[in-house]
Amino acid sequence: MVATIAVIIPYFQRTPGILARTLAAVFARDCSESFIIIIVDDQSPAPAAAELATLDAESRAAIRLIEQKNSGPAVARNAGLAAVPDGIEFIALLDSDDLWTPDHLSRGMTAMRLGYDLFFSNSRREGADKSAFELLGITPDQHGLADQDNGFYQWRPDLFDACLRASIIGLSTVVLRRSAFPGLRFAEDIGIADDIYFALTVTRATPKIVFSFSEDVVYTVAENISVISQWRSNKSLRLVLSLSKCYHKMLKEYEIVGPTRRFIDDRITLNRVEFATIVVSMLVRGWRVQFDYITRFLRTDPGLAREFVRTTFRMLRKQFSRGH
Repeated sequence: MVATIAVIIPYFQRTPGILARTLAAVFARDCSESFIIIIVDDQSPAPAAAELATLDAESRAAIRLIEQKNSGPAVARNAGLAAVPDGIEFIALLDSDDLWTPDHLSRGMTAMRLGYDLFFSNSRREGADKSAFELLGITPDQHGLADQDNGFYQWRPDLFDACLRASIIGLSTVVLRRSAFPGLRFAEDIGIADDIYFALTVTRATPKIVFSFSEDVVYTVAENISVISQWRSNKSLRLVLSLSKCYHKMLKEYEIVGPTRRFIDDRITLNRVEFATIVVSMLVRGWRVQFDYITRFLRTDPGLAREFVRTTFRMLRKQFSRGH
C-alpha cells in the first residue's frame, strides 16, 4: 500500500525505551491509511537505532531513520520535512516522548478528507487532573461547531492572537495538508520556542483549520525544557531568550497592528525585565550564568543593556532598604 501520511518524529532522549513506547502507540492506530515514519536522531544519548532493533520487520519497514549531529528540535523537524517523499500530501507531527490515542490519526485524516488544511486536538499531561484545554479555560461553547458528526470546531474569534497568548496548538496533536503550507519549515533561529512560531505561522497561512476536544495525545513526564522547575537557572534564561526572539521575529516578518501588536510589545518588555532579573539574581548568588545567552539576547534586543542597569539599581535599593 502506498503511504499517504508521513509521521515526523525528532528524537533526543537520555532514557532508553521512550521511543519504543511512542512507536507502539503509533502502530496501535485505528486508521486504515498507510504511513511512513521519519525519525530524525539528533545525536541522542540513547540512540534511535537501538530502539528500532526491537521492532518486527513489518514495523521497521515503515520507518526511515535519519541520523544527524545535534542541532536542536527545529533542525531535526526540518530534516524530517525535507525527507518526506513528493507523493505524500499529509503530515502528522509527533514528539518522541508523546503518546497518541488509537483514533488520533484517523480523526486527523477525516479532517483532511473534509477539506481542512490543519487539524489539532486536545491533550493531557501524564498524571494531570485536567486536560490542556481545561487548564486554558477553553470550552466548546466559545467556538463554532464545524462538523457535529466528528466533533470538529473552528476557533472563534482569532486563533493567531490566541496562540500568541497561550500554547493552544500542541505539536504532537497536529495533522496537516502539505500543499497548503508550501515551503513549510520550523524556525531554526529562535531556539526552543519554535513550536510557538510554528503555530503562529500556520494560523496565518490558512483559515481552513479545525480542532477537536478529544484528548488525542498524552504528554509524558519525560524531561521538557519548557517546564522549568527552577526560575533562577540557565534553562529559564534559555526559554526567555527564545520567547523574545520569537516575538521579535513575528514583528519583523508580519504586519501586526492594534491590540495584538500592543500585546507583543508588552511581552517583549516583560521578557527583557525577566531576563535581566534572572541574570542579576544568579550573579548575586554566585551562580554560573551562561553568558552566551546574554550576548544573544542583546543582539535581539539591545534594550537589555539599559534593563540590566535598572534591575541592578532596583535590587541594590531593595537590599539597602532591608539593611535599614
